[in-house]
Amino acid sequence: MHYCYIGISTVPTELYALTLGHTGDIGYRTYIKQMTVVHCTSYASKALAIAAEKRALSWVKKHYSKALVANGKWAHPNHSPTRTNDWFFVEDRVVFMREVIALLQRDYNAS
Repeated sequence: MHYCYIGISTVPTELYALTLGHTGDIGYRTYIKQMTVVHCTSYASKALAIAAEKRALSWVKKHYSKALVANGKWAHPNHSPTRTNDWFFVEDRVVFMREVIALLQRDYNAS
């Protein structure tokens, strides 16, 4: 099983940082990215999860600015980061969640 998730940073100074991604191990990803998962959609294959993630990220990148999180890829350009560049500054979580969940669910229902 593979998943697309929406996560909120657990770092106290990153109150408005949300992320979106895919994984096969939600527990490990939660630990590595220092986040709390607030939504998760399951998919039958990795390919379906990646396709849904790409569509959702495309929308998010058009509507939200990147958030510079602690230990992000920007801070360690020559190393494999534990926290990717896919963190966004989100003040209105309701709109973000509604739109991204709708995109993920649409893709889930189409699979």
